[in-house]
Amino acid sequence: MIDFGVILDHVGDFGRYQVALCCMVFYLTVSCAMHILSPVFYAAPMDFRCRVLSIENLIVSKNVSDEFITNATSYFNHETSKYDSCQRLPLNLTSCNLTMECIMTNSTPISCVDGYHYDRTEFTETTVSEWNLVCDRYFLNTVEHSIFFVGAMAGGFVAGYLADRFGRKPALMCCCLGIIVFGSIASLVPWFPAFVVARFFVGMCAVGQDFLTQVYVIEITGRKRTTASILGQVAFGIGLFVNSFISYFVRNWRYFYLMLSLFNVPYIVFHYLIPESPRWYFSKSKNELGKKVAQRFGKYNKKKITPDIWREAEISLKDITDTSNEKYTFLDLFKPKKMRMITICINICWFVSFMTYIGLSLNVGSLAGNIFLNNAFNGVVSVVCSIFLIFTINRISRRFLLSGSMFLTAVASFGSFCAIIFGGDAPAAATTGRVLTFIAYLGSWIVIVVSFIYTAELYPTVIRSNAVGVATVSGSLGDIVAPIVISSKYSWLPSIVFGILSTVAGILFLQLPETINKPLPETFEEAELFYASRKPLRPFVSDVHTQQSTLLQQKEGNDDQLDKDVIDQRSC
Repeated sequence: MIDFGVILDHVGDFGRYQVALCCMVFYLTVSCAMHILSPVFYAAPMDFRCRVLSIENLIVSKNVSDEFITNATSYFNHETSKYDSCQRLPLNLTSCNLTMECIMTNSTPISCVDGYHYDRTEFTETTVSEWNLVCDRYFLNTVEHSIFFVGAMAGGFVAGYLADRFGRKPALMCCCLGIIVFGSIASLVPWFPAFVVARFFVGMCAVGQDFLTQVYVIEITGRKRTTASILGQVAFGIGLFVNSFISYFVRNWRYFYLMLSLFNVPYIVFHYLIPESPRWYFSKSKNELGKKVAQRFGKYNKKKITPDIWREAEISLKDITDTSNEKYTFLDLFKPKKMRMITICINICWFVSFMTYIGLSLNVGSLAGNIFLNNAFNGVVSVVCSIFLIFTINRISRRFLLSGSMFLTAVASFGSFCAIIFGGDAPAAATTGRVLTFIAYLGSWIVIVVSFIYTAELYPTVIRSNAVGVATVSGSLGDIVAPIVISSKYSWLPSIVFGILSTVAGILFLQLPETINKPLPETFEEAELFYASRKPLRPFVSDVHTQQSTLLQQKEGNDDQLDKDVIDQRSC
């Protein structure tokens, strides 16, 4: 076997060839963001009222405005001090010469027996208007969103299996084609249940391709893996821009979603330009194929891989290989006392951070202002924060960065709650709530990005993969719950839920140990001592180029293991 990390030391960790490959595979990350947050537009809320066919026919002949019929027939609910769009006043058609004579203003309201009339000023058609997902059918909209994230949770496991069994490149193509096929089906089927099933498979493929993109990028970039991984989050933010751009010009949800699904087609061309991951070849003992791909890295980075370098890679791998055959499961995370508490805390934090992020992202359509600009601004926040983290993530305490971001989300959410409760319908209150929601989104995004790295650093090598896997499941559960929270008929409820839970998560992050610039624990014993002392167990190597080669090999061995474990988090 060959240690590809040694090869990268000589040909470059993030040379021009890796930059080109990252740009091509991050195209799929853009696609993933577009599908995850597409409900903002294809299921955008629309103003509606009950249809009254008898009077609407009269409107045509008497030239009565639609606004008149809305005000005349809508039922005013004195408990909420608002018009109830799900009920209307009954009609007396025995003698109806003028429109107002038909309306029985003192009668008990009835349901919308003639269906609904939608305001199509902003969107010509959405899933809400086509399948009448309002009133007593509103919950179906929430169910569809949650089922998508169930598919996303399953996608991480399926994509991981395909990638390990058949390679990163074929698995990426499988997910890419899956989105094209199932996304196109979702945009064409006339039945809502079929649409939900198609979206389930789109969720599997979208998150699967995002997960595999991170796997591939980390495996080809060596010590620059953190920078490369965060650049993937920049691509995710760009996906929000693309969504806003397409939806602005395409206002019918079917055409919009078809364009999102066909967005993956150019990657089919990229597929033939992207090589298989050399690390995967070497891990499967396909050394000749791996060497052939590695030579391409050297060629395009203008570096030559000599026979001495190959011998160094082989010797290095022998020196750092762990020969232990002991197997662990996720249940072992709950056996040591201190590790049990850390596992509980970190999983609660993952649940809260993902629920908050998805909830704030999907709820952008309910904010004051232009829905297209609001969504695009979320993209701006994502891109700017990701670039900020590239330069600061290794300079700021992990737990203080995570805790501070959660508290920022909590304060902004509480502020939004106050604006809704005390501001009423005042324009200033709506604007204030909008700004505070963007601030809450900023905090949740930072937590999402940093949590990927922090969780892998907390656990020892022997159990790290299991720890990361459990955390991703917790995050996926948060994704599933988020649409349920924001579907409440009380507009203030999501803000108070996000505020309270973010405060809890912020406090829990402060209880966890610091991991920045500290060696990775390798065994349960080291981890327990680290949790107890919160001090590094071995001297931190601040400049690897000035240390002894044995320490460098030990650190590289830990880094290679971290490469394999950090990428597992992307399955959420």
